[in-house]
Amino acid sequence: MLENFTLSPRNLEERPYTLLTAAFSHKDLGHLCSNMYSLNAFGPLMINALGTPLFVSLYFGAAVFSSLVYLVLEKIAVQRDRWRRNIAYGLGASGAISGMIVAFATLWPKGTIIFLGIVPVSAWLYVAGYLAYEAYKEYNRDQRTYKVGHSAHLGGALYGGLFYLFLRNYHFIDDIYFNMYRYYTSIL
Repeated sequence: MLENFTLSPRNLEERPYTLLTAAFSHKDLGHLCSNMYSLNAFGPLMINALGTPLFVSLYFGAAVFSSLVYLVLEKIAVQRDRWRRNIAYGLGASGAISGMIVAFATLWPKGTIIFLGIVPVSAWLYVAGYLAYEAYKEYNRDQRTYKVGHSAHLGGALYGGLFYLFLRNYHFIDDIYFNMYRYYTSIL
Protein backbone atom coordinates (compact mmCIF):
# COMPACT_ATOMS: atom_id res chain seq x y z
CA MET A 1 0.00 0.00 0.00
CA LEU A 2 2.76 2.44 0.96
CA GLU A 3 4.59 1.84 -2.31
CA ASN A 4 1.68 1.84 -4.76
CA PHE A 5 -0.93 4.14 -3.22
CA THR A 6 1.00 6.97 -1.55
CA LEU A 7 2.86 9.93 -2.91
CA SER A 8 6.55 10.58 -2.31
CA PRO A 9 9.53 11.65 -4.44
CA ARG A 10 10.85 8.09 -4.45
CA ASN A 11 7.48 6.63 -5.43
CA LEU A 12 7.19 9.23 -8.19
CA GLU A 13 10.54 8.18 -9.66
CA GLU A 14 9.83 4.46 -9.52
CA ARG A 15 6.03 4.46 -9.85
CA PRO A 16 4.72 7.64 -11.53
CA TYR A 17 1.17 6.29 -11.41
CA THR A 18 1.15 7.15 -7.68
CA LEU A 19 0.34 10.72 -8.76
CA LEU A 20 -3.17 9.33 -9.32
CA THR A 21 -3.38 6.28 -7.06
CA ALA A 22 -2.58 8.33 -3.95
CA ALA A 23 -6.07 9.83 -4.34
CA PHE A 24 -7.55 6.38 -3.66
CA SER A 25 -5.68 5.84 -0.40
CA HIS A 26 -6.76 7.37 2.91
CA LYS A 27 -5.24 7.65 6.36
CA ASP A 28 -8.25 6.39 8.28
CA LEU A 29 -12.00 5.87 8.08
CA GLY A 30 -12.77 9.49 9.02
CA HIS A 31 -10.52 10.76 6.22
CA LEU A 32 -12.21 8.46 3.72
CA CYS A 33 -15.73 9.32 4.92
CA SER A 34 -15.20 13.08 4.75
CA ASN A 35 -13.92 12.84 1.18
CA MET A 36 -16.70 10.49 0.11
CA TYR A 37 -19.30 12.74 1.73
CA SER A 38 -18.05 15.67 -0.38
CA LEU A 39 -17.86 13.53 -3.50
CA ASN A 40 -21.44 12.38 -2.93
CA ALA A 41 -22.62 15.95 -2.34
CA PHE A 42 -21.00 17.50 -5.43
CA GLY A 43 -20.26 14.58 -7.75
CA PRO A 44 -23.76 13.86 -9.10
CA LEU A 45 -24.40 17.55 -9.74
CA MET A 46 -21.09 17.98 -11.55
CA ILE A 47 -21.56 14.79 -13.59
CA ASN A 48 -25.00 15.96 -14.71
CA ALA A 49 -23.63 19.39 -15.60
CA LEU A 50 -20.37 18.37 -17.28
CA GLY A 51 -21.10 14.88 -18.53
CA THR A 52 -18.96 11.93 -17.57
CA PRO A 53 -15.90 12.61 -19.79
CA LEU A 54 -15.45 16.20 -18.56
CA PHE A 55 -16.13 15.20 -14.96
CA VAL A 56 -13.49 12.46 -15.13
CA SER A 57 -11.07 15.00 -16.62
CA LEU A 58 -11.82 17.39 -13.77
CA TYR A 59 -11.58 14.83 -10.99
CA PHE A 60 -8.54 12.87 -12.14
CA GLY A 61 -6.82 16.01 -13.43
CA ALA A 62 -7.25 17.70 -10.05
CA ALA A 63 -5.94 14.55 -8.33
CA VAL A 64 -2.76 14.47 -10.43
CA PHE A 65 -2.20 18.24 -10.38
CA SER A 66 -2.69 18.41 -6.61
CA SER A 67 -0.15 15.61 -6.21
CA LEU A 68 2.42 17.54 -8.25
CA VAL A 69 1.81 20.74 -6.28
CA TYR A 70 2.09 18.77 -3.04
CA LEU A 71 5.49 17.35 -3.99
CA VAL A 72 6.88 20.72 -5.10
CA LEU A 73 5.67 22.63 -2.03
CA GLU A 74 6.70 19.83 0.33
CA LYS A 75 10.23 19.97 -1.06
CA ILE A 76 10.30 23.72 -0.43
CA ALA A 77 8.90 23.24 3.09
CA VAL A 78 11.52 20.64 3.99
CA GLN A 79 14.25 23.07 2.97
CA ARG A 80 12.57 25.91 4.93
CA ASP A 81 11.62 24.10 8.14
CA ARG A 82 14.59 23.04 10.25
CA TRP A 83 12.54 20.49 12.20
CA ARG A 84 11.61 18.52 9.05
CA ARG A 85 13.96 15.90 7.72
CA ASN A 86 11.95 14.48 4.82
CA ILE A 87 8.78 14.80 2.81
CA ALA A 88 5.73 13.19 4.37
CA TYR A 89 3.85 10.64 2.30
CA GLY A 90 0.83 12.13 0.55
CA LEU A 91 -2.52 10.42 0.24
CA GLY A 92 -6.21 11.14 -0.03
CA ALA A 93 -8.77 12.49 -2.46
CA SER A 94 -8.91 15.97 -0.92
CA GLY A 95 -7.04 17.60 -3.81
CA ALA A 96 -9.51 16.17 -6.32
CA ILE A 97 -12.44 17.16 -4.09
CA SER A 98 -11.05 20.71 -3.79
CA GLY A 99 -10.84 20.96 -7.57
CA MET A 100 -14.43 19.80 -7.91
CA ILE A 101 -15.72 22.28 -5.31
CA VAL A 102 -13.87 25.21 -6.89
CA ALA A 103 -15.19 24.23 -10.33
CA PHE A 104 -18.70 24.13 -8.82
CA ALA A 105 -18.23 27.58 -7.27
CA THR A 106 -16.94 29.11 -10.50
CA LEU A 107 -19.84 27.68 -12.47
CA TRP A 108 -22.45 28.67 -9.85
CA PRO A 109 -20.93 31.41 -7.63
CA LYS A 110 -24.34 32.21 -6.13
CA GLY A 111 -25.07 28.55 -5.47
CA THR A 112 -25.46 27.49 -1.86
CA ILE A 113 -23.10 25.25 0.08
CA ILE A 114 -24.22 24.07 3.51
CA PHE A 115 -21.16 24.71 5.69
CA LEU A 116 -20.75 22.15 8.50
CA GLY A 117 -24.13 20.76 7.56
CA ILE A 118 -25.87 23.74 9.18
CA VAL A 119 -24.97 27.15 7.76
CA PRO A 120 -25.97 28.04 4.17
CA VAL A 121 -23.18 30.01 2.48
CA SER A 122 -22.84 31.23 -1.09
CA ALA A 123 -20.40 29.09 -3.08
CA TRP A 124 -18.00 31.94 -3.85
CA LEU A 125 -17.82 32.94 -0.16
CA TYR A 126 -17.28 29.34 0.93
CA VAL A 127 -14.44 28.90 -1.56
CA ALA A 128 -12.84 32.24 -0.64
CA GLY A 129 -12.86 31.25 3.03
CA TYR A 130 -11.64 27.74 2.26
CA LEU A 131 -8.73 29.02 0.16
CA ALA A 132 -7.76 31.60 2.79
CA TYR A 133 -7.78 28.90 5.47
CA GLU A 134 -5.73 26.46 3.39
CA ALA A 135 -3.18 29.13 2.42
CA TYR A 136 -2.85 30.23 6.05
CA LYS A 137 -2.38 26.65 7.26
CA GLU A 138 0.12 25.87 4.50
CA TYR A 139 2.20 28.93 5.26
CA ASN A 140 2.03 28.61 9.07
CA ARG A 141 2.40 24.90 9.53
CA ASP A 142 4.24 23.46 12.48
CA GLN A 143 5.28 20.06 13.79
CA ARG A 144 1.76 19.27 14.99
CA THR A 145 -0.10 20.09 11.77
CA TYR A 146 2.29 19.37 8.92
CA LYS A 147 0.73 15.98 8.19
CA VAL A 148 -2.29 17.58 6.50
CA GLY A 149 -1.68 18.18 2.78
CA HIS A 150 -2.83 21.79 2.59
CA SER A 151 -0.63 22.26 -0.47
CA ALA A 152 -2.50 19.44 -2.24
CA HIS A 153 -5.82 21.08 -1.36
CA LEU A 154 -4.57 24.35 -2.86
CA GLY A 155 -3.24 22.54 -5.94
CA GLY A 156 -6.58 20.84 -6.54
CA ALA A 157 -8.39 24.16 -6.08
CA LEU A 158 -6.08 25.82 -8.61
CA TYR A 159 -6.82 23.05 -11.08
CA GLY A 160 -10.56 23.52 -10.54
CA GLY A 161 -10.22 27.22 -11.37
CA LEU A 162 -8.11 26.51 -14.44
CA PHE A 163 -10.63 23.89 -15.53
CA TYR A 164 -13.38 26.51 -15.41
CA LEU A 165 -11.27 28.84 -17.58
CA PHE A 166 -10.83 26.00 -20.06
CA LEU A 167 -14.59 25.44 -20.16
CA ARG A 168 -15.27 29.14 -20.61
CA ASN A 169 -12.65 29.65 -23.32
CA TYR A 170 -13.85 26.67 -25.34
CA HIS A 171 -17.55 27.60 -25.02
CA PHE A 172 -18.65 24.63 -22.91
CA ILE A 173 -20.44 26.88 -20.41
CA ASP A 174 -23.66 27.26 -22.42
CA ASP A 175 -23.89 23.48 -22.79
CA ILE A 176 -23.39 23.04 -19.05
CA TYR A 177 -26.15 25.45 -18.16
CA PHE A 178 -28.45 23.77 -20.69
CA ASN A 179 -27.65 20.35 -19.19
CA MET A 180 -28.50 21.62 -15.71
CA TYR A 181 -31.75 23.19 -16.93
CA ARG A 182 -32.71 19.92 -18.60
CA TYR A 183 -31.76 17.93 -15.50
CA TYR A 184 -33.75 20.06 -13.07
CA THR A 185 -36.82 20.27 -15.29
CA SER A 186 -36.80 16.47 -15.59
CA ILE A 187 -36.89 15.93 -11.82
CA LEU A 188 -39.50 18.58 -11.01
